[in-house]
Amino acid sequence: MIINMKIMTYNILDGGIDSNGSRIEHIIDMIKKENPDFVAIQEANNFDKNENELLKRISNETNLPYYALSQGSSEYDQKRSHVVSLSRYPLQEEYLFPDFTFQCAALSVVIDSPLGKLSICNVHLHAHSGNERVREVEVVLSYHSKYDKYIILGDFNSLSRSDKYGDLSALEFTHYDLTHFETTDIFNMYHTDAVAHINVHDRNTHPTIGVAHKISKTPIRVDYVFLTPSLTTHIKDAKIIKTPTAEKASDHYPVVVTLS
Repeated sequence: MIINMKIMTYNILDGGIDSNGSRIEHIIDMIKKENPDFVAIQEANNFDKNENELLKRISNETNLPYYALSQGSSEYDQKRSHVVSLSRYPLQEEYLFPDFTFQCAALSVVIDSPLGKLSICNVHLHAHSGNERVREVEVVLSYHSKYDKYIILGDFNSLSRSDKYGDLSALEFTHYDLTHFETTDIFNMYHTDAVAHINVHDRNTHPTIGVAHKISKTPIRVDYVFLTPSLTTHIKDAKIIKTPTAEKASDHYPVVVTLS
């Protein structure tokens, strides 16, 4: 019997709540419709409040009973951006990187998956500096060198050479150093980019049409799922979810990868 494992990464923007109100219902709906086995959420701001009340709600409503949270190390834009991971399978290990290693946060967990022992690292890399992103990536890869099979996914705040952008000077980024390709170059040397591997045509993950972004309206891909080569043959599908609900839920579209 073939068993599929579905993995999602999703930046939900400001914890799913902003000046226009809550988008949590839409975010939960997005997760439920895809029914993933593992979800990595970035910008899980305030998920640690009231004894993880919001995290527990999402866990309960999406039938993902096992979860972990890593708090953002520092404030930027008057916020602390946490990351949370939710799983259908028990978490055998959980690793919180030392404080102030990341501008935002990263979280590594190990699950006993249908593909065996699997380490999955949820990252939200530095928003403004390519050099800082490289430093953060080196920390992540150094930690995961002990695992035979692992997945690193999340918001990389980086472009990839595998995506054809043409004239980079035309991109509307004034305080994001996103034209620094070295972050994804490092991963592409020794890992498989699931979306590029499947050759998804429409790869842009940011911004959505419905949720305005204060920095840019230029369509780009900044959300990735990278896997070790030992997992490449297990990639069955990869897609970026673009539905009417996705347009209302966040300024990022979720990325979903199916392994078998």
